Amino acid sequence: MTPRGAIKRGAERTLAPVARMLARAGIRPNHVSLAGATLAVLAMLPAATGHFTTAAILFLIGSSVDALDGVLARNHNGATRFGAVLDATLDRIGEGAIWTGLAYHFAANAQPLWAALCVAALLFSLLTSYLRAWGERFAAPMAEDWLTRPERVLTIGVLLALGKPEWAAFAVALVAGAGFAARLYRLARWL
Repeated sequence: MTPRGAIKRGAERTLAPVARMLARAGIRPNHVSLAGATLAVLAMLPAATGHFTTAAILFLIGSSVDALDGVLARNHNGATRFGAVLDATLDRIGEGAIWTGLAYHFAANAQPLWAALCVAALLFSLLTSYLRAWGERFAAPMAEDWLTRPERVLTIGVLLALGKPEWAAFAVALVAGAGFAARLYRLARWL
């Protein structure tokens, strides 16, 4: 088992009691997905106004809540194809919202380079996920890679909490860009 697989299994064991409680209360995985995405989107406002710690808290909590929907779906007969599409879409919206807020902050403060890096971080994050979807369509090995969504979320959240949004933009743009290039190369060789 890979280190990422071990971490995922441990997280699922930790979240299982919460998922059972939510299932008993009649809460469905899509409700959890929507709640997590709402918090992640709300992080855009404090990010845009330079309140990075608040943005980090909302973004990390929203993204963590989002991890619960999969456990709830898999363990309590709530998995649907639409739910998987909704979850993936809301993940992109949440990540897009935080980068939009940060790009606005930098643009409003006459820092166009950092605003551009936020846009690049968003673009490469979206393209990395896009290539994974195409790779899976052709049964290409795409799951293991550099700076996938959980790592991006943690990088963004921690660096925002530390008051370093520039570092977050630089790190994610650089590593997600390299991850995108690696996936594109891998897919080209596979096909």
